[in-house]
Amino acid sequence: MLWAKSGGHCAFPGCGESLILDLGDGVRSIVGVVCHIVAQSPQGPRGAYEIGADERDDLSNLLILCTKHSKVIDDHPERFPVELLRQYKNNGEARMEMGSSADPKVLRDNLVYAEYVDEWARRTHLD
Repeated sequence: MLWAKSGGHCAFPGCGESLILDLGDGVRSIVGVVCHIVAQSPQGPRGAYEIGADERDDLSNLLILCTKHSKVIDDHPERFPVELLRQYKNNGEARMEMGSSADPKVLRDNLVYAEYVDEWARRTHLD
């Protein structure tokens, strides 16, 4: 379900990298990572966030990222709080729903615009 909702693309703003690498001749590799927004264990990145143990592995607490962005968010949890990662997840899934029938150039332009808006909202601490 998570992979379908993400469209197989990294949810990190500005990335959108396809997480299924086509090696040719029908050979493919999954190069994405299923990531916890609130860590699976209380000792992990953002693990101290109040969330029930049964919710830690729920789809609502998971997002898909490329390996590069997965590493970045876990190395710097103070810069990537739970609320921001939930926004990344929601925006990424919404883009995939919107883009299913959109022209790729229009979708790309909308993605860039949405990321500018997201960054502006983050920097100005807007909800």
